[in-house]
Amino acid sequence: MIGRLLAIALVGLSLAGASACGDAAAPASPSPAAASEDKKEACDAVLKARKTARDALVPVATALARDKPSASEIAQATDDLKATFTAMHLDVAAAGERAGAPQLKEQITAYQMSVEQAIVVVEGADGDKTKLASAISLPELLSSEKALMDTCS
Repeated sequence: MIGRLLAIALVGLSLAGASACGDAAAPASPSPAAASEDKKEACDAVLKARKTARDALVPVATALARDKPSASEIAQATDDLKATFTAMHLDVAAAGERAGAPQLKEQITAYQMSVEQAIVVVEGADGDKTKLASAISLPELLSSEKALMDTCS
């Protein structure tokens, strides 16, 4: 009987200990220095993604600016735009994971969503060079980029 009571008491203590281990203390709010570092890290990542995408978009924009690009040039531009915007979307999303400040996170998310809109435009262009070119300078993309660059500068 005592052995049984001892076993029950040990099980109870084990469960109480296990549940206490699962209760993590509320995370401390980040220090101003940590928040500043998060912002720098997130902004640097966005700036890198933006530069990489811009470098990749220059030859595409040049090809689309020609009077009558060939079907193969249009197909290549479509593939290049999809690849560039998809990579940018992923890189900006990763930068958003680094952002600690809610306002910065919101702006990065808005920028990411505008890149997603550019992908949708490219996918729906159906070989139309005007629509493909418009994906590069979507108003939503430009405005969310400007707002984010203002925050990061």
